[in-house]
Amino acid sequence: LSFGEANLNLRKYGRTLVTHVPGPTTELLKALCTGRFHDSTDKADPANFLHLFVSHRAQLREFLEYIVDVETVANPQIGNTLLEMVLGDVGRSPAAAEEDAEDKPIIMATNEAAVLALLDNPRVKYDEDHALILMQMHDFKPHYHLKCLIVEITDGYCVDFVWKATSFDRMQSAMKTFAVDDTSLTGYLYHKLLGHEVEMQTFRTKGHAATGLSVPGLPELNPSQLLAVKGVLQQPLSLIQGPPGTGKQNNGQVLVTAPSNIAVDHLTEKIASTGLKVVRLAAKSREAVTSIVEHLTLHTMIKSLVSPDKADLRKLMQLKEDQGELSSQDEKRFKSLKRNAEREILQAADVICTTCVGAGDPRLSNFRFRQVLIDEATQATEPECLIPIVQGAKHVVMVGDHMQLGPVVMNKKAAKAGLNQSLFDRLIRLQHRPFRLRVQYRMHPCLSEFPSNMFYEGTTRPTCIWANYYCSVT
Repeated sequence: LSFGEANLNLRKYGRTLVTHVPGPTTELLKALCTGRFHDSTDKADPANFLHLFVSHRAQLREFLEYIVDVETVANPQIGNTLLEMVLGDVGRSPAAAEEDAEDKPIIMATNEAAVLALLDNPRVKYDEDHALILMQMHDFKPHYHLKCLIVEITDGYCVDFVWKATSFDRMQSAMKTFAVDDTSLTGYLYHKLLGHEVEMQTFRTKGHAATGLSVPGLPELNPSQLLAVKGVLQQPLSLIQGPPGTGKQNNGQVLVTAPSNIAVDHLTEKIASTGLKVVRLAAKSREAVTSIVEHLTLHTMIKSLVSPDKADLRKLMQLKEDQGELSSQDEKRFKSLKRNAEREILQAADVICTTCVGAGDPRLSNFRFRQVLIDEATQATEPECLIPIVQGAKHVVMVGDHMQLGPVVMNKKAAKAGLNQSLFDRLIRLQHRPFRLRVQYRMHPCLSEFPSNMFYEGTTRPTCIWANYYCSVT
């Protein structure tokens, strides 16, 4: 076998070989990772083979100790793994030598010396924080120079929880873009969102847009919904106010967003039922979370690619799934192929659905969305709404109800400074008149009458689908 063939075969079948012929397989791996395989001077990354020894602790330690003895190990995963094994053996030695108590001090001293030798080996790279935690876990407390850093393990330590700033970083970036980038949205929208007096603009509707507005897969629109849709098609900025139960749910790609993942999933499901090509873009941290639109998510579509030109991507995906990781070269190739495939899928979509914060995902950085829809807009903060809007918006539709729940802001200072006011609500206060949906489908008339009169001037009315109009009280 050539070096490349041996490398690939061992990564695929090495676990079976280690189980049945551990000695020869370990020797073969040593040769492969130290440039001694036949006439080849290439060296495989030993980190790619750690998973092969999952049930063979002795062979794994032998393999790693050999590697650090003859090679300069740059991958901290090797140093971390070997350190964890040696520290574990320090704690396990007394139990292992229980039958021969006289050997206990010798065994423990030997393993402690091995730990110190490993920590002092200049050719082994490891994560210092990881090493400190391991020594604390195994009650290993030497006064020791750890890579030129004097360390004393004490009985107590603190753990810092790192704040994940992605959402706020993207909001801040959106506000900066809004302020300095003239191409991020039209001048009309810019001045309108700031509350400036500007001359009203209208769009000319084409063909069926002005008359027939029925959508395949969705119920017929009622008169107030029909009026709202017609108005939305003619205005660059539209607000649709939907009291509870009223059913709030063109050309070019449309970016559809909402502040919550559940809302985005429901939007995706409804839009997909119309026959449009829709892609649900989820945060990478949520790709393992199942949803009702799993088959429409970008990460699932990537896995389902069957075209011949995606053969290399499928092979690398399978290899990564089998092994848990790839070599640095394969990983680089995999990321490039995956990035290109993601771009192709997103470009082919009619509608892309994501959260408001998700609209700032780097995978959308090269896209410009002229049409942007924000559902549940009254539950999003202003900076949240700006994230999708500054993606090149020319036509913005916000759907929500400022009489219901607003943005949840935990910080009192931020709330007092105005962060708890939604963009939708502020535009209402600036006299931007919304289209109000007037037919509600959810509540019994006895329940809907009070909010209709209290908050909506009695303008909302129930549908005529209730068999018993009045509730019986017992």
